[in-house]
Amino acid sequence: MNNAHTIFRPSALRWGAPVAAFFATAAVLAVANHEPQADLAADLGPAVSAAGLEPATAHGIARLEHAVEAEPDSATAFTSLGDFYLQGARETADSAFLERADAAYTAAESRDPQNAVAAAGRATVALAGHRFAGGLALANEAHRLEPALVRPYALITDAQIELGRYGAAGRTLERMLRLKPTLAAYARVSYYRELNGDLNGAVQAMRLAASAGGGSAESSAYVEHLLGKLEVRRGNFARAERDFERALSVAPGYAPAIAGVARVAVARGNFHASITGYREAVARLPNAENATALADALLAAGRHHAAERAYDRAIAIARRDPVEVNQELAMLEADHGSPARALAAAQEAWRKAPGLKSAEALGWALHRTGKSERGLVFARRALELGRSDPSLLYRFGRVAIGAGHAGQARSALHRALTINPRFHPVQAPIAQRLLADLRAH
Repeated sequence: MNNAHTIFRPSALRWGAPVAAFFATAAVLAVANHEPQADLAADLGPAVSAAGLEPATAHGIARLEHAVEAEPDSATAFTSLGDFYLQGARETADSAFLERADAAYTAAESRDPQNAVAAAGRATVALAGHRFAGGLALANEAHRLEPALVRPYALITDAQIELGRYGAAGRTLERMLRLKPTLAAYARVSYYRELNGDLNGAVQAMRLAASAGGGSAESSAYVEHLLGKLEVRRGNFARAERDFERALSVAPGYAPAIAGVARVAVARGNFHASITGYREAVARLPNAENATALADALLAAGRHHAAERAYDRAIAIARRDPVEVNQELAMLEADHGSPARALAAAQEAWRKAPGLKSAEALGWALHRTGKSERGLVFARRALELGRSDPSLLYRFGRVAIGAGHAGQARSALHRALTINPRFHPVQAPIAQRLLADLRAH
């Protein structure tokens, strides 16, 4: 199993499936001692709002903040608190939780410099902030401190993928599967297969992840919604809807699954239900992905002015995201904002994370600034592992048309529409028109 691509073999996924959260969340630490009172703000900074948190997460944060006040020298208490802050960041998309998580892990390291969980926590924060090289260094340090700990393997894999080190990522993932085939491992096998164009294998692995169960309702719902997104990509909307509904049955009000149901509705032409669903998703989780999907649904419904305002909001949300690399901002600026700003953002993304997503963003931004021939170089790199993402193939086709490569454009657009003729409410109709024009000439 020294070949990274052995993870594509079904036999690599026939092992048992111990339960673990996708991103490990420690149990709440109960502390009975109420003294002395420490200055929590000195370690963690200003308080964060509980708005949008699940009750269990809010309760856990409150109990652990009390725990670190009661036992200010406890590295374990600080790492557990950091894990709950990460959970808060996932539930609210509020970067202040990431800042607090990093401060909690740093406080733990200051009390116990050999604390591998704290190093892994800081790596998680770095990756969430798209600081992939720094995150990889921290994850490697966590692995050095505790080689049997599973969590660093997942983080090392994530960083290697974003940095374009796909062979190394495959080998790390193989080691992770041998050590402990958890929900997190199966989910990453799914993503790795997806990047290599094996959508059927990606679904197979994600269903194993879903059957493994999670350490929390949010973790289980997260995997179910990822499974639904894969089925959407394949055009299996009925299956996708069932996956999203399962996510909502596990975690009612889970915003990504609400957005997933809205995605199925727009594919079926039910624009009213889709717009209503996306608005609820944005209200619950106001990130750029949800805001952009709402704008796309509005545009597909012919509500152009409302769509323009929604795109402006999506760009504003993406610009406020304090990450060092943001491919999503580059794509939004390219399509609905400033192509020049898109190119600057994409170039920075490529410099710091030269992976497939950055190549896609840079290729598209170059095309949108009139540099289609150069853009095609990066568009090809985005496809180099054989990805079967219809939106990526659509953009490749557009760039190829701009560069004067009609044959390549025709092939890419045909493949996108073959995979899923309703892959996107705005892009799919354009792809159909472009393909018809190419065939006519």
